[in-house]
Amino acid sequence: MKKILLILSTVAAISLSPQASAKETISLTGITPAAGSEITSFDFTLTFDLSAVEAAEGPGSYGIGWQSNHTVPPKSSERSVTIYRGDAVGGTPIGYACTSNYNPTVSGWTPSDKVEISLPGIAPEPGVTYTVKITNYFYAYEAGSGSTAKSDRLNFYLNPVTYSFVGSSEVAARPLLVSSSPASGAAVKSLDVLALTFNRAVTYAAGHALTVSDSKGVTATSSEVTLSADGMTASVSFGGTPMVKGETYTVSIPAGAFVSAADATMSSDALTLTFEGDKYPTFGVASTTPSNGETALTRTVTVNFDLPAGTRISADGATPPAGAQAYLYSGSVPPDKLLSICAATGGTADGNVLTWECPVSPEPETT
Repeated sequence: MKKILLILSTVAAISLSPQASAKETISLTGITPAAGSEITSFDFTLTFDLSAVEAAEGPGSYGIGWQSNHTVPPKSSERSVTIYRGDAVGGTPIGYACTSNYNPTVSGWTPSDKVEISLPGIAPEPGVTYTVKITNYFYAYEAGSGSTAKSDRLNFYLNPVTYSFVGSSEVAARPLLVSSSPASGAAVKSLDVLALTFNRAVTYAAGHALTVSDSKGVTATSSEVTLSADGMTASVSFGGTPMVKGETYTVSIPAGAFVSAADATMSSDALTLTFEGDKYPTFGVASTTPSNGETALTRTVTVNFDLPAGTRISADGATPPAGAQAYLYSGSVPPDKLLSICAATGGTADGNVLTWECPVSPEPETT
């Protein structure tokens, strides 16, 4: 009997669906005032072309938005609009814009093909070159669509755009802030004296106190304002106001605080400068067990710290931080002899207490 081998071959039917088409592109068409022109202020308008999105999506309220990545000091991944004194390579940054994400989920977003950039109260110096460098991601959005973009990414992070301008020889009649020291945006441990340099000689209008504020409110008020011999620079004293890491501080200068020395009818606008705190908060010891000066024979010491509100010795409270060591000496201060290094063995959930245990026991009748 012959055997017949039947081989069945199946052919898979593959349905190819067309690939989803890419979103429409947008473009930056220019800046106003035009690149290369003389400027009397740092007020610029970027204009974008959203016509491809409007044609593809149909009628709607479309506008420009962006993604940012701004830190102080800026990192290599900086995505913002930066204004430099000089060029964008060796120049000095004097201000930033578009530093936070902006789309229909952000309060105040409005559909527009324009982006307004401004550094209020700061004046360009005559004859000085300034550069605007753009490194954001830009997208087109539709009102009510949330953070879902209607366009492809316009990537200026990989391909930055720069525009150069020259400070106008026409000096504004009213006092305008040219620079400050420390510079706005700097990381500062404490603010002792803030130097404000204007485009013309000024006088200080008494009663217009400058203030420093953090997220909780006003932390300091100016105690004294003195002027340089030429009247161009005002030195404002804040008495070494500490600026703690993790906080952003704002110096507020009220309108009319500085008046033109040549024309008392011309005064400065309201101004704000921001600084990033760079000082770790200080703290003390509330109590110890055994207490300081007590006669005791023990290998463990527990310390209750007096901490600023909202802080802990360690992130999770009960776990001692790495490297939290104590040192056991014999003798008086300064100590005569190191007996042992004591390791932190425990803490409390609220994070303000730590206990150390020493590997050796102190000798009786020994300090």
